[in-house]
Amino acid sequence: MRFKNIASTNYRNHRKIIIVDGRIGFIGGLNLDDRYLNNGKHALYWRDTHLKIEGPAVNILQLVFSTDWRYVSKELLPLDEPYFSKQALNSELRPITIIASGPISLRPYGMDSMVSLIHNAKRNIKITNPYFIPSDELKQALITAALSGVDVQLILPGISDSTIVQRASYSYFRPLLYNGVKIYQYQKGFIHAKTMSVDDKIALIGSFNTDIRSFYINYEASALVYDKELSQQLNQQFEQDIQNSIKLDYESWKRRGISNRFLDSLCRLITPLL
Repeated sequence: MRFKNIASTNYRNHRKIIIVDGRIGFIGGLNLDDRYLNNGKHALYWRDTHLKIEGPAVNILQLVFSTDWRYVSKELLPLDEPYFSKQALNSELRPITIIASGPISLRPYGMDSMVSLIHNAKRNIKITNPYFIPSDELKQALITAALSGVDVQLILPGISDSTIVQRASYSYFRPLLYNGVKIYQYQKGFIHAKTMSVDDKIALIGSFNTDIRSFYINYEASALVYDKELSQQLNQQFEQDIQNSIKLDYESWKRRGISNRFLDSLCRLITPLL
């Protein structure tokens, strides 16, 4: 048992979910801390996205919470009212899938979902994410989509809360830019949203970062919504964020000094330890 506990010390519950009366759910990137309020008391501005859910998907979100609660408290929540709403099952709402994964999952469902969405995109992909250290599968999917004519755009931090992660992400930019992926660096503050819009009709909002920790080690959750209206809302926010971003250029990026490239590569080596 002692060795089992030591092995699990690297696990983190990174999910950001709220369920109210078993009928209303919230999921996204927002943390609960005063510094995320942008109330003028802190120097760093945070830009984030959260989603409100009603209907049958709230029961799935509650189930995710219940499994976390069972793990830490050893208490099993009742699978009925008030935690699980029977009324929600009769709601006529947009199709939603809750994607949840953790270190005990059979597959990295978050990564699989993103890669599948990218491979099936026909027109455009818009991704906003604060920590970009992609797996080989995700990186190649983005490159393949761009080479096939899909408009692939990423908004990543220009200002970060982690210099090491920021530097490590830089080491992935050159092949992406070379193959037509458009990268914007957000400058207004720290962009902490984890969102994805595909072909103006599919939206992904949740806690997954585009890194190995989120895909394989953390407990994460996201909502995949098949809805043009929500996707358009994400696209509108994406365009607003671009106004506060700098677009990177391949020719300029490849001329970065050797010292910068060395630091980028060094940080990339140590990111699995973070």
